[in-house]
Amino acid sequence: MSTLTDYTTLPLSLPPQPSFPTKAKHYIYIRTHTPNLPTATSNRELFLSNIPLDATPQGLKSIFSGLGGGKIEHITFDEAAPSRGLRKKQLGRRKRRASTAGEEVGTLPRTVERELHPSGRAIVRFVDGVSRDAALREVKRMSKKGMEWRDVPLGVQRYQKMVEMRYPDPVVLQKSVDEFMEEFNREEERERKKRRTSKVDDDGFVTVTRGVKRDEAPREVKKVGKEDFYRFQMREKRKADEKDLIKRYERDVKKMEAMKKLKPQG
Repeated sequence: MSTLTDYTTLPLSLPPQPSFPTKAKHYIYIRTHTPNLPTATSNRELFLSNIPLDATPQGLKSIFSGLGGGKIEHITFDEAAPSRGLRKKQLGRRKRRASTAGEEVGTLPRTVERELHPSGRAIVRFVDGVSRDAALREVKRMSKKGMEWRDVPLGVQRYQKMVEMRYPDPVVLQKSVDEFMEEFNREEERERKKRRTSKVDDDGFVTVTRGVKRDEAPREVKKVGKEDFYRFQMREKRKADEKDLIKRYERDVKKMEAMKKLKPQG
């Protein structure tokens, strides 16, 4: 378990605004990434804590580029952003076979400028360990002086942008709805065709038809399920049991008739 002494503090200054004419401070805590189960990339990663709530990958990259640190390969936030729109993997099992042309279907327009990261944590992966170490050295060098944070518009500009995104263009919104419904209808039609071309008969067979020509003979039936579950086997077993029962009954009847013919000796 890490403590505050394991981190290097990087102060960020928020520029003054007409509504708040004094510089504000925000502190990011940075250390090398040392997970309990090391990965192939953990030796070239930095762990950041208490990042700004609405930080973006571009904003975090600008911090390290401003420090003159190494090249960043990828930034991962601690929590996954909530999905927008209807993802194909959320459409259910029968929807998972849909085309993979797009990751999302009918994605709704964004109504927020950036995702929020309540955990305040992120992992910054550099191209190599040397770049990571160079970046950490620069962070330590600037730990007292700090640097200015200019990732987001503040004050009136920020709220103007929020209002603009809150009311998306009706044309864009209608397009998203149409795309969703088209994909939904296509999946429904695929499912109906599948049900029409695959039918289970009374004996437990699935009859597979091509569904191309009406006068075309159906394909050869194929068996489904395990042998003990075939309905025709259960039926044959019942017939065999009935025959055996009849044979035993007839044998017993013959025995009784033979016993009746025996005369008692007096």
